[in-house]
Amino acid sequence: KSKPPRERSRGGFVLVAAYAMNGVMRFLSWFRAGRLSGSDLVGQIVEINLGSFYCYGICTHDLGKQGHVLRMFARKFGKPVDDISKFSSDEPVRMVIHFPLRYAKDEPEIRLIGRRRLSRIEAKLPKFRSLGLARHDEMPKGWWIIDGDKETWVDALTHEMAGYSDDGFPNLEAIKDLYDRDLFPHSPELLCRGPLAFQMTEKQ
Repeated sequence: KSKPPRERSRGGFVLVAAYAMNGVMRFLSWFRAGRLSGSDLVGQIVEINLGSFYCYGICTHDLGKQGHVLRMFARKFGKPVDDISKFSSDEPVRMVIHFPLRYAKDEPEIRLIGRRRLSRIEAKLPKFRSLGLARHDEMPKGWWIIDGDKETWVDALTHEMAGYSDDGFPNLEAIKDLYDRDLFPHSPELLCRGPLAFQMTEKQ
């Protein structure tokens, strides 16, 4: 059985495709902006103002041209938080995303509120998943698993892979939608986009 072409859906979240046109000009402006030292941003707690609420994450890795990795915390806040002690390594996590932090940090929606040391789990580069390409009326025949520079094709996600976040650069609208709909990588709405090696349950 042959693998699909090396090309894969780099958008990660299906939601990104829906919002891409609205955010593409802003992302281009971020990437044209002045550069800052990416390593200086690792460990920073990042606030994202999404209009009706605020969400927070910690920057865990600088991947160069692939942006930074943000480990996004699960909770939403109705007002800004200035105390970084509220975001310990035990804080529940919603998802992990790629984000152009060195360029976006000066945008009005983004604020750095402080830095702390990464835990051993946070310091480990997470694995991501990405749907294989397919026609708009067909389900993809599998997924790409991205582990650093290594990409592995799988015909179906295992329980462990169901917890991997989607690869790609979600814009602010896509991030807000995921919080508004209270979605996690293991949510049925995201898992049902491709083949699974297990049966989903109502409590999935």
